[in-house]
Amino acid sequence: MNKVALVEGAIIIFLSIVGLKESVTLISEKDPSTVYDVVGPGYYILALSLLLLASGVAHLVVHVRKGILAEKVVTDKELRIKMFGMLGMLGLYLVMISVFGYLISTIVFFIAEFRLAGVKSWRTNILMTICVTAGYYFVFIEYCSMVFPRGIFY
Repeated sequence: MNKVALVEGAIIIFLSIVGLKESVTLISEKDPSTVYDVVGPGYYILALSLLLLASGVAHLVVHVRKGILAEKVVTDKELRIKMFGMLGMLGLYLVMISVFGYLISTIVFFIAEFRLAGVKSWRTNILMTICVTAGYYFVFIEYCSMVFPRGIFY
């Protein structure tokens, strides 16, 4: 079995177990003086952790069945640079969202991410960025009533 696949599966399963533990804690230890949503955050995390656990086990099963026949995958240098650029943008986004708030940070983030992903047309890039930013805004802020960071300037 490929050592990389084993480590990947182990990390996914470990993260799912941590999520399961936290979800059980959120479900079982409720403050009696607080009003909770019927579904609550514990059940969301429980469902996502179970899905993550299933995907980790499936990942290991697929790679165990492949066994020694699996070839070593060679990743192109350009793809690695693109991946690290996207991870760097994600880190910058985490810093920017606390400083500039959701709207400005998300627009800058998606413009850069779509550009790194290969969207060459600025018109398409900006249109996609506006659609995704607005979609996230309406789903999470308007529909789910989540509070997003406003930034230090607001």
